[in-house]
Amino acid sequence: MYSYRTHIEQALPSITIHSYEQNDNGWDNVAIIINKEWLFRFPRNPQYAWRIPREKELCKRLSQSLQEVEVPNYHVLYKNKSDLIPFCSYYKLIHGEPLTVKTIERLTVKERETVITQLATFLASLHTIPIEHAIKWEFDIEKPISYWREIQTKLHDYLAHTLTSLERKAFDCLFEDFFELMHASDFQKAMIHADFTHHHILFDEEKRSIAGIIDFGDAQVGDPAFDFAGLYSDFGSKFTNDIYKQYCALTPHHDSTFFRRVMQFYQYSPLLHNLVYSFETNNEQEVQKNRRHLQTIL
Repeated sequence: MYSYRTHIEQALPSITIHSYEQNDNGWDNVAIIINKEWLFRFPRNPQYAWRIPREKELCKRLSQSLQEVEVPNYHVLYKNKSDLIPFCSYYKLIHGEPLTVKTIERLTVKERETVITQLATFLASLHTIPIEHAIKWEFDIEKPISYWREIQTKLHDYLAHTLTSLERKAFDCLFEDFFELMHASDFQKAMIHADFTHHHILFDEEKRSIAGIIDFGDAQVGDPAFDFAGLYSDFGSKFTNDIYKQYCALTPHHDSTFFRRVMQFYQYSPLLHNLVYSFETNNEQEVQKNRRHLQTIL
């Protein structure tokens, strides 16, 4: 804590620290909120630190096209001027609470329409960023089939002794049907958020609208349908489909299997990722919870 605080005081020498809230629960970063005004993110390893400059470029580009929804305005810190890898980033806190189903249910028809438009506009703005910019910023270009085969193999090993033969067959069908769908698709890769869940969609209770979108650490070039996975998993088919309809009006390219990929596979991706993470961090309680959830699907 002392070293983090020292770095923060050096970054903001004119600010007196009245409150200091540290969150160690993030997968990629240690997050610290200062005076309920500034958010500092200290990456857990060099792999996550490498991502910071490209996140800054992406958010800078998005801020130029988004008028109502905020994204982080990054400041990047290096220990030495010659360093290639930053050790920290910080930005002015975007005030709001994670969007929830209960929040959606309490919205008026007009407020709900505003939220849908904001989310559709954000995704359209992100997905239509020219790929050459993403390559220039050194974002990873994801190979969806290779990636999900790796996830399938990992979970095969982790779950080898806990699934019944019927469950293993259903598990394999879930993946193999998706791979067939991908081979039949004509989608174009796009710049994606890749972790677009309710945790990263901040709602302004006073304005009754989306305040901002955060956490671009997993952003990459990939399947744009993947950004609808968290929406479908968190909010269900109707709300997600309403966003998709507006999104289609704002984007130039559409493929026939876009929403099928969301419904048949991507909606389960948060669960599959959580299951892998719980195994790899030896969190037995989370393993049991996620495994039970998987079994209800199978």
